Amino acid sequence: MLIGPSVLERVLVDALPRAAIAPDRFGKAVPQAVRAWTDWLAERNKLTDRSRRRLGFSLRATLVRFAGAWYGPGAHPLRRYLDRAQPQRRDGASRRGARSAAPPGHPVSQAA
Repeated sequence: MLIGPSVLERVLVDALPRAAIAPDRFGKAVPQAVRAWTDWLAERNKLTDRSRRRLGFSLRATLVRFAGAWYGPGAHPLRRYLDRAQPQRRDGASRRGARSAAPPGHPVSQAA
């Protein structure tokens, strides 16, 4: 089943930026994934060259609007929190030197 350009635009511009709780950097991966997916669908459904060009033109315009929506003020507010949150080391401690919750004598607590 194919998804038309208007449905794809509603998903990418209206729904995904408001609903996704993911770091802002995921916004860079979405266009690449959507382009690959639409290329695959076009090939699978044997779209004509004319249909592929129309789809490509529509998709480019939608992805420009997606970037504005993903990074814009209507984005899910928890994404801003995720971007400010400190990355964690594998042992669970923050990179700023917070202590591990491991019990004394455990190799993780000795490394901190």
